[in-house]
Order: sequence, then structure tokens, then C-alpha cells
Amino acid sequence: MQKTGSTVAGATFGLYNKNEIKSGDKIIVKADTLLQEMTSDENGMATCTLDLPFGEYYVKELKAPEGFVSSDEVLEFVAEYQGQETK
Repeated sequence: MQKTGSTVAGATFGLYNKNEIKSGDKIIVKADTLLQEMTSDENGMATCTLDLPFGEYYVKELKAPEGFVSSDEVLEFVAEYQGQETK
């Protein structure tokens, strides 16, 4: 297997919440829930369309395009307040 670093269309990714999402004391989404599936476009970009609350999340590949092997890499990120001047 050769890693090329090139972009690929048709890869399916899952967006998950790392921790519980709560409303007050009530858990509304359990940790490690698949929130959205996203598929990469011809530029290799996959876009989340959800309005995420502040918190920790991760993305992992669910299905590789035909002819490719799925990656087991997990990408973590934090949705947090960046300041009122940040777009």
C-alpha cells in the first residue's frame, strides 16, 4: 500500500461527540454518538452542516472509496468560543 497524500472523492466520514451533550442536568446525546455522516467531494473535502454546541468531537473514516483502503486515523477537535472578532 502506498500513501500518496492526494485528495479523494467518495470517502465517507463520521462525526462523533467525545462527551455527553447535556441540556441542564439531562443528557440529550450520549458520548460517542454518530452525529453526521459526510462524504468527500471531488476536492477531497467533507463538510459538517450541523450547528454544534461547544464541546469535544472527533471524525473518523467509515468507508473508503472503491479501490482504496479505509484509514483508522481519528481526528479530534474542540468547538469553543474564539472571541467576538473571530469569524
